[in-house]
Parts: sequence; structure tokens; C-alpha cells
Amino acid sequence: MKHVFSAVLLALPATVGAQELSWFSINGQNHYVASQCAPGSQALLFSSVHGGALLHTLPVGQNGIAELTGNSGQPPRMLLNSGAGGSQRVSYLPEREFAFAGAAIRLRMGQAELSWDAAVGDAKDMRFEILQSGDGSVFSPVASVSAVSGGQPLPYRFTAQTPGGKFYRIAVHSISRGTRYVSDILTLTTANPISVYPTAVSTEITVAMGGAEGSYRVIAQDGRTVARGNLKGARSSIPVDNLAPGVYIMQVQCLQEEKRVQFVKR
Repeated sequence: MKHVFSAVLLALPATVGAQELSWFSINGQNHYVASQCAPGSQALLFSSVHGGALLHTLPVGQNGIAELTGNSGQPPRMLLNSGAGGSQRVSYLPEREFAFAGAAIRLRMGQAELSWDAAVGDAKDMRFEILQSGDGSVFSPVASVSAVSGGQPLPYRFTAQTPGGKFYRIAVHSISRGTRYVSDILTLTTANPISVYPTAVSTEITVAMGGAEGSYRVIAQDGRTVARGNLKGARSSIPVDNLAPGVYIMQVQCLQEEKRVQFVKR
């Protein structure tokens, strides 16, 4: 966006209204939001709380919001918005509301594990809501994760049961302002599904995992690891004839998926 510079702030009387100028960061990209402005008006963003240079002139939508995205140039510090009858309202840029980045999902132990990094200014006013969908179009909240205040990004994790759906989104929710941001859709996939068979064996057991590389571990009932090794190719046969008769667990790790299957050694 082209910058327009002005040496002085408009001289008309200004009053502080219900509007606000806020900012947050998504995946390293800054977002400046002017909200509760007069619909159809213009939001003027200045370089300092005393006016200074006019950095941006943004059209305000019918929802009363104007938004500027980008990290280049000088960040705005003051919002001026003209309302009905020529009145003007002023608000100032506060500290960063939050930073959100790195949303990801993986299948772990048969459950969906969501992860993200976030820095939150006021943890008392902020939380993360986990949204879930079976078809990827209609999402419903299934859980809430409390935020922790801090200037530096912190890692967050949430584990969800997969039967409710394989599509997820993470919403950043402010108690005082409502939902501030909703992530892109995170899709739970099993590109390399793991199969272990048969479950009653005498000499060997087969692990199939779609051609990716992985590893396995055979665990006895007392928790001891009695065999381990690497897996390569679409199908691997693992000898178990040296194991004592009994019940064991075959644990297989492949990419982001981990699977445990109980089998009986005759």
C-alpha cells in the first residue's frame, strides 16, 4: 500500500470513543485492526500518539472494521475515524494482543494431537478454543485451552479423541472482544496406515506401513522391551520364534503415527 505523509494531525476536535486500534501477529505477519468505526467511513492511521505522519487511509466496511496486514514500513500508533456530523474519535495502539504461529496436527496413539506456539499479552482475557468437524464445513467447539501470559511464544498442546471428526481449527478467543482469529483447517490424515498381523503367531509377525521407513519394539507384559529394530519398505516380517509363549505388544512408529497391537506368541 502506498504511504501518504502529512505533517500535522487534523485540527478538528477529537473525542475518545468506543472504537479501538489493536494488533496481533499470525505466523510472523502483523495485523492491525481498527474496529467499531463508522461504517463506510475512513480509518486514518498515524505514526505517533501525537499525530505525526499519516501512514495509511483505510476504507471501513459495513461491519465497522478496517484491517491492515504487513510488516513493512512504520507501524501505526494512532487511529482517527470521522463519524456522523464531522465528529472525530481517537484511539491508540496498545501492546500486542497476541502472536500465533505454527499450528499443526498429527496422529499419535490413535488420537489427534494439535500443537501451536503463542504469546499472549493478557492471559486472563484470552483462551484458545478447539473446533472440530466431521465434514470440514461446520465446526463446533469441543474444548478450551487456557492461555499463559508472556512476551515470548510458548508451546501449546492439546490431544483430542478422533471419533468426533478429522478436521480441526484453533480459535484465539478474547473474553472481552470475542473471537480474534481462527486458524486454517487442520486435517488429520493417515497417509501411511500401519497394519500388524496376524495376532496369533508362532514364528513371525508382519508389519505393513505403506512403504515408509519406521521402527518397531516388542514389549513383554512386564514392560520389558524384548526386541526392537528398524522397518523399511511396504511390508516387513519380524521373527518372533525366539520369544517365550505369552502375550506381547508390538509398537510401531512410522512418520507421525504410532500404533500398538497386542499379539499372542504360541
